[in-house]
Amino acid sequence: MAGRNKIEERILKKEQEIQELEMKIREARAYVQALQDVAKLLPREQEAEKAAEAVLRPGGSIYDAHTAILKAVPTSSRTRSCPAI
Repeated sequence: MAGRNKIEERILKKEQEIQELEMKIREARAYVQALQDVAKLLPREQEAEKAAEAVLRPGGSIYDAHTAILKAVPTSSRTRSCPAI
């Protein structure tokens, strides 16, 4: 009988271990689903670039000022002093 009890204890331990692993899998799936939901809300990089370009209409005064600044200031200076440009 002692041998049977040991086997039953091992079975119970493994069942507990399986339940814990299944819980971790459910948590991981929920995490992945949340990341996918967030990714859907964010614009794709190409769309974001197009949207930024669409804000400055060619021929507008802000567009002209932006273009003049980009031409006048070297790239290295822009990135150091004004990372938004």
